[in-house]
Amino acid sequence: MVLQVIVTTTVVVAVIAVMEVVAVLTVVVIVTKEVEEGKDLEVMIILVIMMSTLLLMAN
Repeated sequence: MVLQVIVTTTVVVAVIAVMEVVAVLTVVVIVTKEVEEGKDLEVMIILVIMMSTLLLMAN
């Protein structure tokens, strides 16, 4: 029973970690595209703040 709990916890933590990495990579890609298209810095900052908030909520 204890082993099952440990395995479940490990899997959940791993999934959350992977989701965070994917989210960060998504932000990087979006920001890079925005910069290439010459968008405002404000838009980038808002995106970063939004993603940071989502990551904090996920934890």
